[in-house]
Amino acid sequence: KTAAASLVKGVVFPTPNKKSKGILICTTTHGNTFIGPNAQDMENKEDTAVTLTGMDEIMNSARKLIPNLPMGASITEFAGLRAVSGSGDFVIGASPVAGLFNAAGMQSPGLTAAPAVAEMIVEAVLAYCPAAVKADFKAVLPQNPLFHRLSHEEQAKLIEKNRLYGRVICRCETVTEAEIIAAIKAPCGAKTVDGVKRRTRAGMGRCQGGFCGPRVTQILARELGIPVPEVLKERADSHLFYEKNSADEGEA
Repeated sequence: KTAAASLVKGVVFPTPNKKSKGILICTTTHGNTFIGPNAQDMENKEDTAVTLTGMDEIMNSARKLIPNLPMGASITEFAGLRAVSGSGDFVIGASPVAGLFNAAGMQSPGLTAAPAVAEMIVEAVLAYCPAAVKADFKAVLPQNPLFHRLSHEEQAKLIEKNRLYGRVICRCETVTEAEIIAAIKAPCGAKTVDGVKRRTRAGMGRCQGGFCGPRVTQILARELGIPVPEVLKERADSHLFYEKNSADEGEA
């Protein structure tokens, strides 16, 4: 079968309609390909189910753009919710609740508008709680090396400095233990398995964390100084491992 990455370079849009710009096919910054999303009005803000009807809609629409997409190469599916205001416009600034600021109601232009939205939120926060910019404020985050994008020579030099760059934890995405530790120890660092995934891509590949998930959990427990059963996948009560019940010790 033809790999999806060889079929798509960039973003392929259908003809937009009044509801949305339509279901698209797009190359990600990491070289993968995604199709979607669709848009369905939901009443329950907790309903993030992936449905068969929704998947059929996305796949059928994508095949109209590129008929020979290898759907069998799919890695995973996602669903999420976004709040949309009744007017269809952005909701930005101070809310009626003291100290709560909205940056909501955004649809397609949200990413493009993010820098301007950030400036508006800063102005609203300063109006509520005057503050001064830190004298040593650094506007640019330090860039950690991406091991999988380096040449063999550059990788070898990193491993000489830190042997943990030589221990690949996520084989699908070639993410090393050194990169995971850096993500955990960074300001506002990762505290959960999904936090590590979003920062490093460990668990984003073909096996979806089947091999690296337990190793990432062990590293989190060690670096955070907590027992393995206390490591969360993401939210509260999303435990991945539990202590064995003493009553089960004798069971086969």
